[in-house]
Amino acid sequence: MSKNGKKDHRKRTTTDTILVDNRTGKIINGDEQEVEEEFDDYTEVDCVKALSKFELAIYETLNKLRTHPDEFADEMETYRQYYSGKDNKEFHPSPKEAILRTKEGLEGFDEALDVVRNLEPLPTLGLAMGLIKCCQDHIGDQYGPELRTGHKGSDGSTPQTRANRYGEWFIYTYLII
Repeated sequence: MSKNGKKDHRKRTTTDTILVDNRTGKIINGDEQEVEEEFDDYTEVDCVKALSKFELAIYETLNKLRTHPDEFADEMETYRQYYSGKDNKEFHPSPKEAILRTKEGLEGFDEALDVVRNLEPLPTLGLAMGLIKCCQDHIGDQYGPELRTGHKGSDGSTPQTRANRYGEWFIYTYLII
Protein backbone atom coordinates (compact mmCIF):
# COMPACT_ATOMS: atom_id res chain seq x y z
CA MET A 1 0.00 0.00 0.00
CA SER A 2 1.12 3.53 -0.60
CA LYS A 3 1.33 6.09 2.19
CA ASN A 4 -2.29 7.11 1.58
CA GLY A 5 -3.52 3.52 2.10
CA LYS A 6 -4.35 2.82 -1.57
CA LYS A 7 -2.77 0.25 -3.86
CA ASP A 8 0.16 1.77 -5.72
CA HIS A 9 0.27 1.36 -9.50
CA ARG A 10 3.61 2.31 -10.93
CA LYS A 11 5.02 2.31 -14.44
CA ARG A 12 8.58 1.06 -14.40
CA THR A 13 10.84 1.79 -17.36
CA THR A 14 14.21 1.13 -15.77
CA THR A 15 15.86 -1.36 -13.46
CA ASP A 16 18.31 1.18 -12.01
CA THR A 17 16.18 1.06 -8.90
CA ILE A 18 14.49 -1.93 -7.37
CA LEU A 19 11.44 -2.40 -5.24
CA VAL A 20 11.73 -4.43 -2.05
CA ASP A 21 8.55 -5.83 -0.49
CA ASN A 22 8.60 -4.53 3.08
CA ARG A 23 6.64 -7.52 4.41
CA THR A 24 8.79 -10.27 2.95
CA GLY A 25 12.06 -8.49 2.15
CA LYS A 26 11.86 -10.05 -1.31
CA ILE A 27 13.03 -8.11 -4.34
CA ILE A 28 10.35 -7.31 -6.92
CA ASN A 29 11.85 -7.35 -10.41
CA GLY A 30 10.29 -6.44 -13.75
CA ASP A 31 11.40 -6.01 -17.31
CA GLU A 32 12.76 -2.83 -18.87
CA GLN A 33 9.69 -2.27 -21.04
CA GLU A 34 7.01 0.02 -19.73
CA VAL A 35 4.64 -2.17 -17.75
CA GLU A 36 2.07 -1.44 -15.09
CA GLU A 37 2.50 -3.53 -11.98
CA GLU A 38 0.66 -3.59 -8.67
CA PHE A 39 2.73 -3.54 -5.50
CA ASP A 40 1.87 -3.72 -1.85
CA ASP A 41 4.08 -2.01 0.74
CA TYR A 42 7.55 -1.51 -0.75
CA THR A 43 10.77 0.48 -0.53
CA GLU A 44 12.65 1.72 -3.58
CA VAL A 45 16.43 1.10 -3.51
CA ASP A 46 19.12 2.57 -5.78
CA CYS A 47 21.09 -0.32 -7.34
CA VAL A 48 24.15 1.81 -8.13
CA LYS A 49 24.93 2.06 -4.41
CA ALA A 50 25.39 -1.73 -4.35
CA LEU A 51 28.28 -1.58 -6.81
CA SER A 52 31.95 -1.25 -5.96
CA LYS A 53 33.90 1.49 -7.76
CA PHE A 54 35.32 -1.17 -10.09
CA GLU A 55 31.88 -2.64 -10.86
CA LEU A 56 30.46 0.84 -11.46
CA ALA A 57 33.31 1.64 -13.87
CA ILE A 58 32.54 -1.54 -15.84
CA TYR A 59 28.81 -0.71 -15.89
CA GLU A 60 29.47 2.85 -17.10
CA THR A 61 31.96 1.69 -19.74
CA LEU A 62 29.57 -0.96 -21.05
CA ASN A 63 26.78 1.61 -21.32
CA LYS A 64 29.06 4.09 -23.08
CA LEU A 65 29.86 1.36 -25.61
CA ARG A 66 26.14 0.60 -26.05
CA THR A 67 24.83 4.17 -26.30
CA HIS A 68 27.71 5.92 -28.10
CA PRO A 69 29.76 3.32 -30.00
CA ASP A 70 31.27 5.98 -32.28
CA GLU A 71 32.67 7.96 -29.31
CA PHE A 72 33.79 4.73 -27.66
CA ALA A 73 35.67 3.73 -30.85
CA ASP A 74 37.41 7.14 -30.98
CA GLU A 75 38.54 6.74 -27.37
CA MET A 76 39.51 3.11 -27.97
CA GLU A 77 41.67 4.11 -30.96
CA THR A 78 43.89 6.22 -28.71
CA TYR A 79 45.10 2.94 -27.12
CA ARG A 80 46.39 1.61 -30.47
CA GLN A 81 49.68 3.47 -29.98
CA TYR A 82 50.52 1.36 -26.90
CA TYR A 83 51.10 -1.85 -28.88
CA SER A 84 54.75 -2.58 -29.54
CA GLY A 85 57.28 -5.36 -29.92
CA LYS A 86 58.44 -7.08 -33.07
CA ASP A 87 55.05 -8.79 -33.45
CA ASN A 88 52.92 -5.92 -32.01
CA LYS A 89 51.63 -8.16 -29.22
CA GLU A 90 52.96 -6.17 -26.25
CA PHE A 91 50.57 -3.66 -24.70
CA HIS A 92 52.11 -1.01 -22.45
CA PRO A 93 49.79 1.96 -21.73
CA SER A 94 51.83 3.42 -18.87
CA PRO A 95 55.46 3.36 -17.71
CA LYS A 96 54.12 2.66 -14.19
CA GLU A 97 52.35 -0.52 -15.32
CA ALA A 98 53.65 -3.89 -16.43
CA ILE A 99 53.85 -4.76 -20.10
CA LEU A 100 51.00 -7.06 -21.06
CA ARG A 101 51.76 -9.71 -23.65
CA THR A 102 48.60 -10.38 -25.65
CA LYS A 103 47.79 -13.39 -27.80
CA GLU A 104 45.95 -11.45 -30.52
CA GLY A 105 48.06 -8.30 -30.49
CA LEU A 106 47.38 -5.29 -32.66
CA GLU A 107 45.57 -7.43 -35.25
CA GLY A 108 42.96 -8.44 -32.67
CA PHE A 109 42.71 -4.88 -31.41
CA ASP A 110 42.04 -3.58 -34.94
CA GLU A 111 39.42 -6.28 -35.49
CA ALA A 112 37.63 -5.29 -32.26
CA LEU A 113 37.85 -1.60 -33.23
CA ASP A 114 36.20 -2.36 -36.59
CA VAL A 115 33.37 -4.20 -34.82
CA VAL A 116 32.79 -1.25 -32.46
CA ARG A 117 32.86 1.24 -35.36
CA ASN A 118 30.05 -0.72 -37.05
CA LEU A 119 27.76 -0.98 -34.01
CA GLU A 120 24.39 0.74 -33.96
CA PRO A 121 23.58 2.58 -30.71
CA LEU A 122 21.56 0.58 -28.18
CA PRO A 123 19.67 1.62 -25.03
CA THR A 124 21.48 1.57 -21.71
CA LEU A 125 21.46 -1.58 -19.65
CA GLY A 126 19.59 -1.26 -16.40
CA LEU A 127 20.68 -2.72 -13.10
CA ALA A 128 18.84 -5.38 -11.14
CA MET A 129 19.78 -5.76 -7.48
CA GLY A 130 18.98 -9.48 -7.48
CA LEU A 131 21.39 -10.08 -10.36
CA ILE A 132 24.03 -7.93 -8.71
CA LYS A 133 23.74 -9.98 -5.52
CA CYS A 134 23.78 -13.34 -7.30
CA CYS A 135 26.90 -12.32 -9.26
CA GLN A 136 28.63 -11.12 -6.11
CA ASP A 137 27.76 -14.43 -4.42
CA HIS A 138 29.17 -16.39 -7.36
CA ILE A 139 32.39 -14.38 -7.37
CA GLY A 140 32.77 -15.03 -3.63
CA ASP A 141 32.19 -18.73 -4.29
CA GLN A 142 34.73 -18.81 -7.16
CA TYR A 143 37.42 -17.20 -5.00
CA GLY A 144 36.62 -19.15 -1.85
CA PRO A 145 38.93 -21.76 -0.28
CA GLU A 146 39.37 -23.40 -3.70
CA LEU A 147 39.83 -21.26 -6.80
CA ARG A 148 37.08 -22.30 -9.20
CA THR A 149 36.03 -21.38 -12.72
CA GLY A 150 32.83 -21.84 -14.67
CA HIS A 151 29.16 -21.07 -14.30
CA LYS A 152 28.32 -23.86 -11.84
CA GLY A 153 28.55 -22.97 -8.15
CA SER A 154 30.21 -25.16 -5.52
CA ASP A 155 26.68 -26.04 -4.36
CA GLY A 156 25.69 -27.12 -7.89
CA SER A 157 23.77 -23.89 -8.54
CA THR A 158 23.36 -22.44 -12.04
CA PRO A 159 23.11 -18.74 -12.92
CA GLN A 160 19.31 -19.08 -13.07
CA THR A 161 19.01 -20.81 -9.68
CA ARG A 162 21.26 -18.17 -8.09
CA ALA A 163 19.15 -15.37 -9.63
CA ASN A 164 15.98 -17.00 -8.30
CA ARG A 165 17.35 -16.75 -4.75
CA TYR A 166 16.98 -12.98 -4.94
CA GLY A 167 13.62 -12.40 -6.50
CA GLU A 168 10.84 -13.30 -8.82
CA TRP A 169 11.92 -12.77 -12.43
CA PHE A 170 9.43 -11.81 -15.10
CA ILE A 171 12.12 -11.77 -17.78
CA TYR A 172 14.87 -14.07 -18.97
CA THR A 173 18.27 -13.84 -17.35
CA TYR A 174 21.41 -13.99 -19.49
CA LEU A 175 25.13 -14.17 -18.95
CA ILE A 176 27.19 -11.23 -20.17
CA ILE A 177 30.81 -12.18 -20.54
